[in-house]
Amino acid sequence: MQFLTSENDFSTNKKIVLCFYSSELCHPIASMLFSVVEQISNHLDTLCIDICYFDSIGKRFGIMEIPTLLLIDNGKELKRINGMMAKTDIDLLLQGH
Repeated sequence: MQFLTSENDFSTNKKIVLCFYSSELCHPIASMLFSVVEQISNHLDTLCIDICYFDSIGKRFGIMEIPTLLLIDNGKELKRINGMMAKTDIDLLLQGH
């Protein structure tokens, strides 16, 4: 899993990317999901974005709630899950990818 450290490093112009939008402020929820997202990163490019530091990226994709998982293909949103989610929800999000 890659952690975004600079807005200049954010690129969705490649194959499918799973973006995990979170924040230090939602630590309890994010920490529960982090291990699931980390497992996914073994099979899919995954980018962890702290929305407090990179809010302009969140605005670009209309992120209004954290945590949010966003599946992006060549800069276009394919699927999204907002808020608390179960592993089965994440599996459905990734089905076929």
